[in-house]
Amino acid sequence: MTDYPPGPIGAAHRAADEREAAAKQPEPICKFTQGCHRVVSCDPGCGAARSAAEHPGRHTADTITSDALDALYEMLDAAQETELARQLATADKAFMSAHLRAARLGSALARAQRAHASTILQARRQAARADQAEAALARVRALHFNQYNACLECAGPGGYGDSPDWPCNTIRALDEPQEPTP
Repeated sequence: MTDYPPGPIGAAHRAADEREAAAKQPEPICKFTQGCHRVVSCDPGCGAARSAAEHPGRHTADTITSDALDALYEMLDAAQETELARQLATADKAFMSAHLRAARLGSALARAQRAHASTILQARRQAARADQAEAALARVRALHFNQYNACLECAGPGGYGDSPDWPCNTIRALDEPQEPTP
């Protein structure tokens, strides 16, 4: 490797040497119409057909025998069967995975349905208890009512009880806000 002096003069010498080295190397030029592919391969994708000489052991339509063609078809069938078996195995794995996921989702759905049914049952029981409590409160209020600014139930049979004033102690106890008991 040649050392070039720094600066523009060294860069000019280096560029000249690179141009000279590139000119000495033959470039593969695609000349499809002139048959250059039989001597030097050009870049991939140029569209030229490769020669039979580039593929030793490869038959052409003119050189293949009936036995070789049968063997080629057998190889093709075996390759297709192998690919079909691979695709079938992949499909089987996907099916089993989907089946397992569906079973898990079915179990989760059944658990959710049971929990939902339990929640609905609890809500119905609580609603029934609330209805019973409201009915009991209505019965108490029916007994303790305001008549002439007095509660006749609390006043007793003769009308003179401990708390004849309205509202009576019972109504006050029902109407006062209280913290719910846990």
